[in-house]
Amino acid sequence: MNMMRSLITIFFLFITASIFSQKINGIVKDEKGLPLFGVNVINQSSKVGATTDRLGRFVISAESKEILKFSFIGKKNVFYTVKGSDTLNINIQMKSDLTQLTPFVVDGERIKKVSVKTMDNILDYHSIGENTLLILKKSKNYYQLTIEGIDTIYKTFEISSFKPKSIFQDVFGNLHLICKDSIRQIYIDSLLFVPYTISRSDFEGIIKRLLLVSDSIAYKYAFFNYNKKYQIRNTYNDVLYEAYDQKSEEFITAFLNQKPMTTLRKNVSLLRIPRDQFGYRTLYLQVLNRDLQVQTFAVNNLLITFNLYNDTLIVHKTPSKVIFKKGLKSLVNKSTKKIILDKVNNEFYAYSIKNGIVTLDKIDLQSGTSIESYKLSGISFPENLKIIDGWAYYLKSNKKGIHGLYRFSLR
Repeated sequence: MNMMRSLITIFFLFITASIFSQKINGIVKDEKGLPLFGVNVINQSSKVGATTDRLGRFVISAESKEILKFSFIGKKNVFYTVKGSDTLNINIQMKSDLTQLTPFVVDGERIKKVSVKTMDNILDYHSIGENTLLILKKSKNYYQLTIEGIDTIYKTFEISSFKPKSIFQDVFGNLHLICKDSIRQIYIDSLLFVPYTISRSDFEGIIKRLLLVSDSIAYKYAFFNYNKKYQIRNTYNDVLYEAYDQKSEEFITAFLNQKPMTTLRKNVSLLRIPRDQFGYRTLYLQVLNRDLQVQTFAVNNLLITFNLYNDTLIVHKTPSKVIFKKGLKSLVNKSTKKIILDKVNNEFYAYSIKNGIVTLDKIDLQSGTSIESYKLSGISFPENLKIIDGWAYYLKSNKKGIHGLYRFSLR
C-alpha cells in the first residue's frame, strides 16, 4: 500500500514538472542581424545548458520567471527572463563588448608565401581580379611586372627604360607606376603600354588627391600649413570637411600674443622662432612632430573620413550631407597608425603596431568599434600590408634583403 502511494506521488510530481517546464526555442543574432554560432545558453536556476547551432538556434528547458544567461566571447552577456507564453522563437541580440574582445593570434602556420619564385625581390603589388595580382619586382639590372595567381605566373613584362618604385590606382581605375621623377600610366593587354607620362608635381597635386567623381562633381583632399590642416573640397571649391591641429593653433596664438610680427607669412616665421623662448621640447613635441592623421575613402558614393587625431568617424553622402558622426575612442590608441580598406568587401581595419607586432581591428561603421581583432604575433615589422577580399597580404625581407610576398586569411 505504501509502495503504491509512493508511485502515485512520483507520478504526480512528474506530471507537475512537465506542466510548468517549457521547451524554449530561440535564435541569437549580432548587431547586424547575423546568426551567432556557439553561444552558451544557461538556465541559472536548473543549471541546464545549451549551445546555438550554425543558424543561431537553440532549445532549452525553463520554467516561467527563470532567467536564461547568454554568453559569447567578445559580446556582452544577455539575461532573459522566461515568460509563461514563451515557447517558440524568442529573439536575442548580442552586442559587442570591447572589454572582452580577445585578439585572434595569427601564428606562422597560417602564413603562406604567394610569389612563385623564391628569389624574387618584390617592391609592390596590386589586386587586378579574384586571386590575381599585378606584382612589381626588381632584379639586379632590370625591373619586371608580372600577373600572377597564388601559385602561377600568367604574364611577365620586362621594364628597362624606367625605374618604378610602386603601383597606384586612381579613382578612374587607371594604373600608374610611381617613378623617381615621373609618373607613368600603364595599360596592359597582350603587351604593356605606357600611354601617358606626367610629372610628380602634377600627380601629387591632382591625381593622387582625387577621392571621388560623382555627377560631374569631383571631390579631393588636401593638407595645408605644413600638414597641420586637412580639407575635403569639391569642384566648386566648397569645403565639405575640415580638420586641423588644435595644438598648433594654440601655439600660433600664444606666439603672436607674446611677440607680434609684421612679417609673418603663412606661418613660415613661426617655425623659425627662437627655441630658448618657448623651449625646444615644447616646439618639437607639440608642433613640429605632431601628425594630423586623417584618411578619407570613397565607398558607394559615400566619403568616409577617419580622423585619428581627434578619434572621430564622419560619413558624408555626396554632394554635402553628413549622414552620421561617431567617436573612435574605444578603438583608436597611440599605436594606431592608419586605416586599411578591403576594397572587395568594403570593410575597414585599424592598423596598430607596438614593439614591431601589428594588430588589425575590423571596424563596425555603425558603432565605431572593433568587432574582430587579429594579432600578428608570428610576424614582426611587416611591410606594405594590404587587405584584399578577406586576406591580409604583406612584404617581408629575408637576411639578404630580398622581399617576399605572404598572406593569411582574416576569415
